[in-house]
This record gives sequence, structure tokens and C-alpha cells, in this order.
Amino acid sequence: MIIFTALICSVITYGMSLYHLTLIFGAPFGEAVFGGKHKVLPAKLRFISLIFLVLFAIIGTFYLIKVDLINLPIQDLIITTVLIVYTVFLAYAIIFNFKFSKSKKEKFVMGPITVAGFLSSLTFLLTAFLLENSINNTPLASEIIISILIVIIILIISMFIGYLMELSKLKPIKSGEIVDGIFAIKAKYTNPYAMKSGEKYILIDTGYKNSILPELEKLKINPDDVTTIFLTHTDFDHTGSIDLFKNASIYISEQEEQMLNVTTKRAPFGIMKNRLNVPYQLLKDGQELNVGDKRIKCILTEGHTKGSMSFIVDDIYLFTGDNLSLKNGHVEPFNDFFNMNTKQQKISISKISNLPDIKYIFTAHYGYSDNYKIAFENWND
Repeated sequence: MIIFTALICSVITYGMSLYHLTLIFGAPFGEAVFGGKHKVLPAKLRFISLIFLVLFAIIGTFYLIKVDLINLPIQDLIITTVLIVYTVFLAYAIIFNFKFSKSKKEKFVMGPITVAGFLSSLTFLLTAFLLENSINNTPLASEIIISILIVIIILIISMFIGYLMELSKLKPIKSGEIVDGIFAIKAKYTNPYAMKSGEKYILIDTGYKNSILPELEKLKINPDDVTTIFLTHTDFDHTGSIDLFKNASIYISEQEEQMLNVTTKRAPFGIMKNRLNVPYQLLKDGQELNVGDKRIKCILTEGHTKGSMSFIVDDIYLFTGDNLSLKNGHVEPFNDFFNMNTKQQKISISKISNLPDIKYIFTAHYGYSDNYKIAFENWND
């Protein structure tokens, strides 16, 4: 049985290797991988396909080595570890394909193939463990403990890979003046915004730590001239440079404070905690205030975090932070991977989908739109 299972596993992995080979040479089958956005993969994704091609070929060979159908001088521990890692990767891929992918081909073609690969690999590993231990008459405990530790490590690595994949989807715009007196600031993967108010400035978010100062210098904005900072939420990529602004008053929504006092954890097991090591003031949903010559209205748009807030400036400009994305000029929810509650976020997006007089939408990671009505024309959630 174990040889038959090894053959099934190797056929699936070799098949995946050949599939990626066709993608490298420009075959129009790309909609089943990498989010399904490209029928023919661009150069960057073809390089990733090359990596997958090599990995799948190696893994397929390892299955055959494990059952002595191929003889190569590779330690059994290395082979077993790689196959466990691969099996955990398949489990992660199943979750991605069925939960996160919006591509039907990735969900309903690659998804079942991934499930078949995972089940056959899991069956193979369990059969191999049982067979080896029955032959050697040794306890399973040590190998089970090692396997569990490897699974935990791989889950962490998988989460990190998922994080990097989601980062690659973000499309912040270059620093510059977008409309009279409103400046986008490119702070790595994020766009904070500066608004001129008389001779001073108001900021929406601050970007990653140590990321914003060179861009402010390009725009000839002195951090000491920033009087007010409105934070759409308190994730590190929005608060990281806040210490730079010594003269600024800081505002967050009152619902966001729970993210800071650990009443609500940003991620499971407390692996990510939001911090804000400066004094701040709390804003209520619907609150309006004047800052210099600007009139600011605050709208609670929870979903990305518990207290995410959008800001309307002078009834014309809508700053949304991570409360939505803009794709091909149209509004969509933000990346589900980063959201605490995408279902709630959709409700929040509907809350700001029919505002009078708004012309511009400014997002933190997906640029801006100068046509509010067109951006929301397809929104129906």
C-alpha cells in the first residue's frame, strides 16, 4: 500500500511541476494559481513558478526515495522532514484556495487537486511512521513530538508567507500633491496623507517606523509644522512614525482604545499587539471638529479593527485607511487576511457608500479615486 500511495503522491507533485513549467513558458493557465489574477503570468510570477517547479520535482522524487524506488544518498530524516513540511503547506494552500481566493479556477480546479495531494501525503506519512516503528519496534512518542514541533514551525512560516503574499497585493501611490493642499506620502507599503491648513499641516496616519521623514523632506513638510494627526486605526504600519511629530495632537476612535489596552487582541494568542506610546484623545462616531481651516467629520467604520475610523474633510474628501480597497477604480473590501472581521467591514463600507458631496476617496494602501460615485457604483453588499 505504501508504494502505491507514494506513486500517487509523486504523480500529483510531478504533475504540479509540469504545470508550472507550462506557466513559465507562457501557457494561458495562470488563473488557477497565485490568486487567479493572470491568465498568462507576468515575469515576477514566472520566477515564483520556477521555484515551485523545482520544489515539486524534488518532493515528488523524495516520495519515491522513501519507498526505495529511487536510490539516492539522502538522509531519511531530511526526506521525512521535507515531506511533513510539504503536507502542512498543502493544508495551508487548501485554506487559501477555498477561503481567500476569488478565482473560480483556483478554488474549483486547484482546490480539489490540493486536497487530493494533502490527503495522499498525509496517508503516506502515517503509513510510513507505522511501518517503520513496527519494523524497528520503537515508540512513536519521540517522532510524534518532533512532527508536532515541525508542524508548528511550518504553520508560522506559512502565515509569514501569506503575509508577504498579501503585502505584494498592496498598491500605494508615490509621494506628491494629489489635489490642492492634499499630499500623498509613500511610507513603504502605506500612504499616510498630509493636508495643508494655513501654514500648518494635518496628517491622516503616519506610516511605518522610520519611513516617512525622507518623503516629508521631498514634499518640504517640516514635522514640527504638523499640529494634528488622525489615526484611522492603530496598526503599526499606521502609527510607526508617530514619535516624529512632537507638536501634534493625536486622535483615535474611542472604540479603537480596546486595541491598545489588550481588551481586544489584534491577532490570536497575542502574537500582535497594537501600541501607541504617546498621549491621545478619543473620538466618537459622528463627531465633528474644526482644525485650523479644516472641518473634520468622524465615521466609525469597524471591521479592519474594532475601532477603525474614516474621516470626511470639508464634506468633499473621504479618508478611509484600511476600511476599503480600490481595484480598477471600484470599491472592494480590504484584504481579508489583514481584517479582523470582513463581514463587519462590508457593513461599514455600505455606511459610507452613499454620502452626499464626496468627490475624492483616499485609501492607505490602494491609492485614491477622484470619482466617488463611480468608485461605489458596483457596491451592493
